[in-house]
Amino acid sequence: EVVIMHWACEKITASAAIPDVVLLEGLLDKLRLCKGISYAAVAAHADNSGRRKLAAMLVDHESQSSKQIPLLLSIDEQDKALQKSIDSGDTDLVYLVLFHIWQKISVEKVN
Repeated sequence: EVVIMHWACEKITASAAIPDVVLLEGLLDKLRLCKGISYAAVAAHADNSGRRKLAAMLVDHESQSSKQIPLLLSIDEQDKALQKSIDSGDTDLVYLVLFHIWQKISVEKVN
């Protein structure tokens, strides 16, 4: 698992010229080999590498809502984060998203 995670992160870093959709398919082929792999960790690396669209596509494959929601919020996917938090049935995640949206709106009003 650690080796595949490292490979995926290095592949993202080294593949700046490859379109996100093509890179996603290559990554998923390998990542699916490990059942418990954290797609959110790879998505976070993609976001840190400036590939926000790839990060959004990768986070959709994460099975744990508690890992999905914070990453979706960090890449400005509030609508998707709200829907996934509601679907999860976890009120803490719903409150987290609502608080994040409220904070963002408050900051925008001040500016």
